[in-house]
Parts: sequence; structure tokens; C-alpha cells
Amino acid sequence: MKIKNTYSASLENLEKIFADAEKFCEEINADAKTTYALNLSLDEIFTNIVSYGYKGDSSKNVEIELEKSNDEIVATISDTAPRFNPLIDAKSPDTDANLDDREVGGLGIFFIRKNMNKVSYKYENGKNQLSMVRKIAE
Repeated sequence: MKIKNTYSASLENLEKIFADAEKFCEEINADAKTTYALNLSLDEIFTNIVSYGYKGDSSKNVEIELEKSNDEIVATISDTAPRFNPLIDAKSPDTDANLDDREVGGLGIFFIRKNMNKVSYKYENGKNQLSMVRKIAE
């Protein structure tokens, strides 16, 4: 099963993204932890694209494709913001530092890496494409 949707780059679309992801997960009988991990990861990457990649320009679009492949969910998020590989270019958070001393940024990718089994990036045809894979629990 596969779905592909395009959303305008507005944080107001997060509710629609969550609803679409939840419906997809229900249809493929994904467990609650997998659904939560997918939604958390989609929230983080979509928010970063809107806020930093597009700098709040809601005339731009973000494409999200969800696919069940064997016992995994593959989520691919594409945008036309300036080329940016969050797996390399995003600052790594200092998770050992006191909360008051931490610099802002980096936790989104940290959470994605913790919640997804595989994360990869490519730049193709003028688009950033982040793919996230999560094994569906039995």
C-alpha cells in the first residue's frame, strides 16, 4: 500500500499530516508505537522544512509518501528548499549538557534517528528527499 500527498508549507497542515498518517497506519494495522514514532518524525522534519528550509513561505509545498513494504513503513519527505542534508548539516545536540546550557537545534534529527530504524537523504531533481524506515512491530 502507498499514499502520496502534497501539503503547503504551513504548520497548520500538521493536523492533516497526522490524520493522514494515522489513517495509513490503521489501514496497514501498524501498532501504536510505530504510529507514534512515524507521527513524531513527520512532525519534526515537516516543521524544520517549513521553518528553516522555506523560512515560513507557505506558497511552497512538501510532498510526503508513505508506503508499506514487507514489514516496514517507508516515509519519504520531499521539498524544493535549498539543498540541506539534515543527517550531516544539522548541528548535533549536546544531550549531556544541562538544559539551561544547551544550544537550540539538533534535537529533531536526534529524535528521528531514535524513533526510526533507518534514515537516509538524497538530493535529486532539485529536491531534498529524506527517507525514514520503521519496522512494524508484530
